[in-house]
Formats: sequence, structure tokens, C-alpha cells
Amino acid sequence: MQSGICTQDPSMSGGPDGPLMREQNYQFTWNHPDQKFAGTVGFKAASPQDWIASDLKVTNTGKWHYLAATYDGLKLRSYTNGTPLSFDIYAGGPLSETTSAKIGRHANGTDPKNFFDGDVDEVRIAQGSHSNAWIAAQYRSMMDKGFVTFGPEEANPTQQP
Repeated sequence: MQSGICTQDPSMSGGPDGPLMREQNYQFTWNHPDQKFAGTVGFKAASPQDWIASDLKVTNTGKWHYLAATYDGLKLRSYTNGTPLSFDIYAGGPLSETTSAKIGRHANGTDPKNFFDGDVDEVRIAQGSHSNAWIAAQYRSMMDKGFVTFGPEEANPTQQP
């Protein structure tokens, strides 16, 4: 999961890019030559040989968005700003691969058209699937000033044995 600001709407720009990408699995794709993959999160399925993608529904730009996704072995769920948006059902999982994840660019090559045009902050990748409530709480902990509060710094903290 990740958060970021993008200066343009998801589109069919010069090349595939996104805030977090691997070659065949777990891609947050912002721009893509095929419009059905612009502004989605997805992976390439082992069978049928197709992409499983869930829409992130981000259309306003120049604003910070908390983007998240989970896959529990059956449903790929997408979230924007803590709200569950859509899901695609596929039992089987993504193809395995050895390509490492890339932050802010497509997994293959360094062509400038494959770099994300925006800021990325707090990328987190976890094993296992989080609940809707957990993702909503993560978003609120970043945005709602009253959701998480901290006391003042202690001047002389007590040492523990």
C-alpha cells in the first residue's frame, strides 16, 4: 500500500508508470497505454493469462491520496482514502517472478516516460491481507488530527530495569 500526490489524472500517457510496480504482479498503475489499466491496482494471473485489476477511482489531481490494496487469495480489493472501492475475484494468485518492486517507476527499464509524475510517501508491503477497518484506521491516523494523539515529550523518562 502507499500514498501519494499526482499532478495529473490517470491516463493513457506515454508509458506504463505508477507509484509502486513490479513487472507482473502487485502493480499500482497510474498511466498505461491501455486505458482499462490506468488508475488501477492489479496483477497478472497464472490462469487465465490475463490481468486482474481493481479500479482506484482517483480523478482529482494535485491532492494527496492514500492508495491501498489487499489480496486474500480470492479477492483483489482497492481502496482510496480509506474507502473500499472495488474488487476483482480471482482464486489462484499472481504469477511468480524475480523482478523486484520499484517505487515511482515501471519495473522494466529507465525510460523517462515510465516514471511516476508525482510524490510517493510511506510505501508498505505486507504479507497477508488487512481488513477494511484496518485500512480505514491507517488513513484516519494520517488525516484526522483527533484520531491519534500523543502526550508531551517526557523531560526525565524513568529508566526500566
